[in-house]
Amino acid sequence: VEDQGGLATARLISERFGPRVASIVLGCTDQVPGPEKASLPWRERKAAFIERVANAPQKTALVITCDKLHNISCLVSDVRSHGPGTLSRFSRPASILWYYTSLSQALSKFRNVAPVDQLLRKVNVFTDLVAGYELPSGGTS
Repeated sequence: VEDQGGLATARLISERFGPRVASIVLGCTDQVPGPEKASLPWRERKAAFIERVANAPQKTALVITCDKLHNISCLVSDVRSHGPGTLSRFSRPASILWYYTSLSQALSKFRNVAPVDQLLRKVNVFTDLVAGYELPSGGTS
C-alpha cells in the first residue's frame, strides 16, 4: 500500500477481503506513508523492512517471498534481454543486489513454508548477470 493510497487503501482491503488479508498486505509493505509521517530514505526504509521480515508471521513471509521471487525473476529477464543498463530505471540500481541478498537471508528461516530456496537461486543468477558491471548508485533519498 506504500505506493497505492496508504492507510486508506489498507482500510479498503480490510473491508473488501477481511482484516487477515489486510494484515498480510500491510506486512508486505515497507512503509505506510501518512500525512504526519515523512518517508524514510530508501536504504533506511528497506533495512527496516528486512529487519521486520525476519519476525513476520509465516503467511506474510510466504507472500513476501513469492512477491520478491516474481520481482527478481522479472529483473533477471530484463537484464538477460536488455543488459544490466536496464537497471538504471531504478533510483538505487547499485543497491538492488544488497536488498535482494539481505532480504533472502532474512527470509531463510521460512524455507519450510515459502519458496526461499528458489528466491536465493534467482538472486544468485541475478548476481552472476550483473557481476563486473558497475551499477549507478542513484540519488540520496
